[in-house]
Amino acid sequence: MPDTPLLDTTLLTNAQGEPNIGHQLRTEIPSADRIDVLMAFVRRSGIRPLLELLHRHGDIGRSLRVLTTTYTGSTELAALQDLQQAGANIRISYDTTSTRLHAKAWLFHRDSGFSTAYIGSSNLTHSAQVTGLEMERACVRRTQS
Repeated sequence: MPDTPLLDTTLLTNAQGEPNIGHQLRTEIPSADRIDVLMAFVRRSGIRPLLELLHRHGDIGRSLRVLTTTYTGSTELAALQDLQQAGANIRISYDTTSTRLHAKAWLFHRDSGFSTAYIGSSNLTHSAQVTGLEMERACVRRTQS
């Protein structure tokens, strides 16, 4: 269960004693019917703690879509291969001149109508998920009445 309240907007910073984005993501994956990830940098250190949960997500036929970039060369091919083996549909922006994708967002869709979004500064790396000073805005929205 996420540490942030349902139907609230929360700021996560990975500060000591506060919920970190990595923990929040691990608690969101099992209940999501579909997951969309927009991530500038994807590294093995960032997906390793999520990989088993993402495999389970894909094994039961749930969708995982990832959009990333080669901007700055930080995304690791091995990390994308790991995600693909977990069932992810991956798209890569190779444009490093005009668009320079630098966004970071997770959207956990639920058929119940409650969807959760995390938007902020955390890349899919170990330091961004656990120890680095990051800013994430988490919010839950009800899409049905």
